[in-house]
Amino acid sequence: MIAFIGRLYRNHRQTCDRIFYLLFAFCYAHRFVGSTLLLGLLPSFLYKASYGAALSALSFLLLLELCAEESRALRLIKIGIPACGLLYGFSGGNLNIVALCCLIALCAGKDAKKIVSIALGLGVTLLCVTFLASQMGYIPYYVYDNGGHNFGSVYSTDFAAHIFYFLLIYRVLKKERFSRYQYIGLAVFTWYLYQLTRARATLICMLLFLAVCSFIDRNQNEKKKGTKEEKEPWSSLRRYTRNGLLFGLHMVYVLMACGSFLTVLCFQNVRSYPRALQTVGARLEMSRTAFQQYGVTLLGQKIYEKGNGGIKGDAGAYFFLDCSYVRILIINGILIFVIALVICTYLQGRALARGQWYLAAALSLIALHSVIEHHLLEFWYNTFVLLAFSRWESDEAGMIPKQRI
Repeated sequence: MIAFIGRLYRNHRQTCDRIFYLLFAFCYAHRFVGSTLLLGLLPSFLYKASYGAALSALSFLLLLELCAEESRALRLIKIGIPACGLLYGFSGGNLNIVALCCLIALCAGKDAKKIVSIALGLGVTLLCVTFLASQMGYIPYYVYDNGGHNFGSVYSTDFAAHIFYFLLIYRVLKKERFSRYQYIGLAVFTWYLYQLTRARATLICMLLFLAVCSFIDRNQNEKKKGTKEEKEPWSSLRRYTRNGLLFGLHMVYVLMACGSFLTVLCFQNVRSYPRALQTVGARLEMSRTAFQQYGVTLLGQKIYEKGNGGIKGDAGAYFFLDCSYVRILIINGILIFVIALVICTYLQGRALARGQWYLAAALSLIALHSVIEHHLLEFWYNTFVLLAFSRWESDEAGMIPKQRI
């Protein structure tokens, strides 16, 4: 029976792949709408039931792929990751993690370029619809105390985060290098976006990403012109420095997670922070409080959050875990936290080994951005998390010929 299903799937692989891309597009759009105030326009029952139906279809498609999978490694991935997601789901966890695990398994062997292209096209369209709906009065338009405009998103920083991830995807997909005027235009746009949303972390990460991409462009131009490095007495030191930098980039998610936890543990009273760091201090204080009140469990736990995007209620002051690493460890548990770090580290190492420097730069900035924002495992923001086992062709955009590192 299994062999028959496997042959049937292989004979109709292209059709099944198209069904997967449609299901991915639906799940992406579904969760994207859930991160905006467009959600208020949809019937609650239909919204939840459609997501359940999509998860059921993804599970069925995954079973079909398992029957047809010939690679032992891919078979192990397609069994292990969804099994961990289901274990987390049965313990009362969020269905988004279950969907994430299924999508990671189903993306194994699929075209990575097509996946992120779907996310970019669909995401930009939905963000424009959200923006127009907020301007036309169909959904609420808020201006917060800090001067941030939400433009129809749940919070102003969420709107800025979407644009940040769109920029990363566009740079990875774009074949041509940015011109000097494009860099200037993007830098001006980034500053204007900050003035409207007051998303400091996103501003810093976008500007850093533009600076890193400019450095990569310049380096590749020099290599094309045949510029050779002059041999100097410091060449060995440079080699060790380069290897150390590449190792740091490879382990960037582990380093950022450890840095986040150490910062929280060494945290002092928020009043001791300079005025410019009061927001960061407040977030550290909430993370420390969460560790003290809830602790860490293997399969995660539900905690009460009050804030924009959290559980709505009357009691208590604002409380929301913004740091992705702290949030995943406390809410999703040790199991999902370890899987997330392994997948992100593997994806980063794969990008470095294949010479995908724009992708490596994007992943590094996501790791930094996740210290302040909570979007690391939210695939409707960070679509790259799905691509650890996807297929990257050598002639794909944003890719430089394979090099030894």
